[in-house]
Amino acid sequence: MKFKLAPEIKEVEVYGNYTLLVAFDDGKKVKFDVSPYLDHGYFKALAASQGVQGTG
Repeated sequence: MKFKLAPEIKEVEVYGNYTLLVAFDDGKKVKFDVSPYLDHGYFKALAASQGVQGTG
């Protein structure tokens, strides 16, 4: 028996202005705004590689 805690991400599309459209295996699609995270972790490195200054 396989127990699943959360749906898996199946597809991610760039929606614009640091927003991603994330599609899950249960059919749900969610817009995710990454701009609040540009000063943290991997997002900080991504922002720096794109020449973007963080928000704080």
